[in-house]
Amino acid sequence: YVSPQPARRIPLMIDYTRSMRDHAPRLKRSLLSRAWQPAGPDEATALELEPDARVLFAERIDTLDNEPMAWDRAFIPDLFAHALDARKLKRVDFLETWSRAARFKISACRQTIEAVPADAASARHLRIQPGRPVLRSTEVYLTDNNRPAGLFISQYHPDRMCIASHFNWNAPEQPGKGLNQRIAKRQGAQP
Repeated sequence: YVSPQPARRIPLMIDYTRSMRDHAPRLKRSLLSRAWQPAGPDEATALELEPDARVLFAERIDTLDNEPMAWDRAFIPDLFAHALDARKLKRVDFLETWSRAARFKISACRQTIEAVPADAASARHLRIQPGRPVLRSTEVYLTDNNRPAGLFISQYHPDRMCIASHFNWNAPEQPGKGLNQRIAKRQGAQP
């Protein structure tokens, strides 16, 4: 079903912080849960960890004017999670805060975005009917030596978010540029 008059959707780019800063500056993030746990088989594979390696699990929800926009689950290996407290996990500019606190550089992100039916948990958090299509993004952030630093599985409200991207065909290809340059610039370091 496609609405004949769709509501305005917030454009979602891989740089979530910038998307929200530009299009939803009043967005709030809440931390629903935070716990150390063994990585499940899928998380261990994505993060290139030994089975049952310890990860920090965090579950968060983003709201705008008390309406749910996104719900995510983060799985962060012990090595990259030691400096993360509840206050840092709740930041909308989490990637910058996280890399600064854990003292590593994010050099790349592997991302998959797909439409999936809302399961019971995502339906409850996003306040939609179970089975309704949602956008699910699975992201693995990599350090400058290609080591997985964190796995994030996010689901976005279908009426409030849309995927947006920009690619400049005329720009020279520069691997490793982008988000890290902005993070390094804000930290006063050279990328």
